[in-house]
Amino acid sequence: MQEMMMKIYIFAGPARIADALKNKYIFKTIPELGTDKERIFYYNGAIYERAEEFIKEQAHKEYLKKFKEVLEIAEQEGNKEYTIKMKRALDKGPSINDINEVLGIIRRTTLSFDEINPDGHIPFKNGLLNLSTGELEAFDSKLFYTYQIDTNLLKGYITLNDVPLFKYLLNSIFDPEYIPTVLSYLAYCLYPRLPSHKVLFIIGRERIGKGTLVRVLMGLMPKGSG
Repeated sequence: MQEMMMKIYIFAGPARIADALKNKYIFKTIPELGTDKERIFYYNGAIYERAEEFIKEQAHKEYLKKFKEVLEIAEQEGNKEYTIKMKRALDKGPSINDINEVLGIIRRTTLSFDEINPDGHIPFKNGLLNLSTGELEAFDSKLFYTYQIDTNLLKGYITLNDVPLFKYLLNSIFDPEYIPTVLSYLAYCLYPRLPSHKVLFIIGRERIGKGTLVRVLMGLMPKGSG
């Protein structure tokens, strides 16, 4: 009975919520020491995505979950004071300061000095392409990738006939003799770490597909593209 009564008086503060989220998810924060603008990422099972909005959403849910747990205990024990208090807490929800404090704690406690987007792999939807072996490997939370090619990597020799939509888009924009050059530039753009950086300038009159080509490229990399 005493143990149960003690639980009623333990409110879920920001530190407890932050710990609960860190037990569920893997976070990495890029250090920008001396500022409050460090970028936080969370592992989504494949790559690391920006986590600020995700943490706010999950922290809100976790607060409500903890409030409900205390409310259930208070009701079981017949503690009217805490029953009323926790019902009010549930109606009001956590404050903006409560949520931001969780965000700050995670930011301060998950600083990572891991290399971002290391050279060894390219993330696809169905795994990591090992550039040394040419083999597709399983995703690994130890590798800090923040971009992903939004398609499955196909094994074997691939032609445009294997990707009909992409073939249609290319042929709608370019004459056939220019397509090999365009594909070469797209390959340069998709690989973020080359010994020599490549820049693709698309120049021409209006309505010839310049913007369409850019949208096709960004459609292949909706996460981490810029």
